[in-house]
Amino acid sequence: MKDAAELKSHVYDIVGALHSVHDELGPGINEYCYQEALAMELSDRGIPFEREKAFHPRYKGRPMDAEYRIDFLCKGDV
Repeated sequence: MKDAAELKSHVYDIVGALHSVHDELGPGINEYCYQEALAMELSDRGIPFEREKAFHPRYKGRPMDAEYRIDFLCKGDV
């Protein structure tokens, strides 16, 4: 498990990329456009990521059959 300072650094890097995308595109664009722009920005910054990452949630420690997808998993932990 990563320590709090390392996680904070990861979040700082990712939030910077998010702000850059919003500054460039502004409000009101559809979600897919923001996602594509964020993927481009993360790549430009050398931040590793996975899009539409699927996983099975857990209930009381047991994996569920249900599948959940997150838009982005960055640096393996955010």
